[in-house]
Amino acid sequence: MIPDVQTTILMIFLVYVVLHGAIWFALANRDSFQVKLWCASGMLSGLAVVFFANIYGFPLWVSYYLAQMMMLLGNLGRLYALRMYLAGNHRIANTWSSAFVIVYMVIFTYLDAVLGKEENFLLKYYFSMWVLGVLDYIVIGQQLNRRYRILGARLVLVAGLVFTITLAIRALGFTMGWGAQTVYEPKIDQVFLILGQIVAITLSNIGFLQIYLHIEEQKKIEMQTELIHAEARTKSLQEYGERLQELLNEREEMLRHLTQSNKSAGMGALAGIFAHELNQPLAAIQLNAQLMQKKMAQGEIAVNQANEIIADLIKDNRRAAEIIRKIRVIFEQPSDAFAPVDLTNLVRDTTSLVELRAKTLGVKLELQLAPATIEEGDATQLQQVVLNLLNNALDAHQHHPKNREESPFVQVQLLNQAQQICLQVIDNGPGISEEFQKSLFQLYKTSKVGGMGIGLWLSKTIIENHRGHIEFESRTGFGTRFTVDLPKFKQS
Repeated sequence: MIPDVQTTILMIFLVYVVLHGAIWFALANRDSFQVKLWCASGMLSGLAVVFFANIYGFPLWVSYYLAQMMMLLGNLGRLYALRMYLAGNHRIANTWSSAFVIVYMVIFTYLDAVLGKEENFLLKYYFSMWVLGVLDYIVIGQQLNRRYRILGARLVLVAGLVFTITLAIRALGFTMGWGAQTVYEPKIDQVFLILGQIVAITLSNIGFLQIYLHIEEQKKIEMQTELIHAEARTKSLQEYGERLQELLNEREEMLRHLTQSNKSAGMGALAGIFAHELNQPLAAIQLNAQLMQKKMAQGEIAVNQANEIIADLIKDNRRAAEIIRKIRVIFEQPSDAFAPVDLTNLVRDTTSLVELRAKTLGVKLELQLAPATIEEGDATQLQQVVLNLLNNALDAHQHHPKNREESPFVQVQLLNQAQQICLQVIDNGPGISEEFQKSLFQLYKTSKVGGMGIGLWLSKTIIENHRGHIEFESRTGFGTRFTVDLPKFKQS
């Protein structure tokens, strides 16, 4: 016999409050919605037990409706919290659990308020339905055990079994007549129910806590592993970046060497022209100097005549210095940093280097240069591009003379557009054969006898380094047009 069943039932309340409150307090710093839901739901069920015990003489409707609803909602919240461990979309299962609560209360209200069923019938319904209500603990416990294979999952499963078995014994004893026939009647099935509830609540809370701590530990290990992997990836990226920088430096060095090689190769064709062009002012300087020396020796030179000779000397000296400056610019090393470049003067100076060669070949040079400046570039490298395009255009006339009435020409256009500068070098030579058009910008590809196959590849590389674009159009027998587009402004 169990003395004072109502007081004994309050032990369940203490178990609910103590265990759920302890978990909430211990995990308060985690700020977990799942923990809050589990603990609050458990305390709600604990408070429902106080109303069920009815030790303080509450009205009958309190235990009939309020206590049952609180217990149902508390049980529903704990089931929701457990399903969150399964890390999936459990909307259907949650919906069924919620539907069970609604259907249960609707039927109970109908039996009590509408049909006026006696208390004995209502208690049979109550205990029978609660057997169904706690079956979810068994189902969720099995799913958790399959997922985690840890003690906590098995404890939830055992708690579900204890819940179900003790409630089933109480329902069976009530139905068969050998158990307690009222809520508070002291019989053996009442012992099983109270002890079973205490054991099941304790096991479910220990299981919930153990699963939570296991998952947190796994997250910590995964975070540490990810951190290690991230550090390894960072180190690999750093090494890759260093290697990439080395390759870029090697590439820049190779471009500098190729630029110089291309200059040397190109200067072979210009050497005779430079010598001839430089020889004219030097010869004039020598003649004027000899004339002045002779006049001074004879004492026949007047001041005005001396001034004229000196003016001619200065003029020829400047002419020679300008030729030497242009040669020196071609052989300057490219700078590492880009700077503003006046493309108009650059194209004009570069074109002047091939004027004598064009004249010798009978090719007319036509310039249409608009004022144009880019904010960043390497003047030496860009001059190499212009010089290479001009020499290629003249080579077309030299190696493949035209056999038609139109006079040979090379036209250089510089167009100042909204966002870019457009340079075009156009000739009316024989054009580029289709055989070489597909591989025109490839390294070591050339159609010239004795050519190195560097010029156009290097020109394309230089223009792309300046964030520009180079292309060509050519028709066999009608000439070739090279177009270079360069951005006017810096790109942040």
